[in-house]
Amino acid sequence: MIDFLDTGTIRKIKFNDKVCIQFHPNKRENKTVQDMLKILDAGLERMGVERSILIQTEKSMKKGYPVPCVMLLKYKGEKE
Repeated sequence: MIDFLDTGTIRKIKFNDKVCIQFHPNKRENKTVQDMLKILDAGLERMGVERSILIQTEKSMKKGYPVPCVMLLKYKGEKE
């Protein structure tokens, strides 16, 4: 499990047969999606999982993506 500490929270969503991670940065602490991506990338590297580029445009939102988010690639679930 990846601990996002005080940077914010995430929402894990099944989207188009992929696992999608939506970001909700802690605005009170002036945290950003970029702060959260650094933590996510470190955790995914340890797990051997890759991610898509950051999806955050209004066009993506209109297509139904839960922006801002990334898709996990070759993800088989949490490793214990």
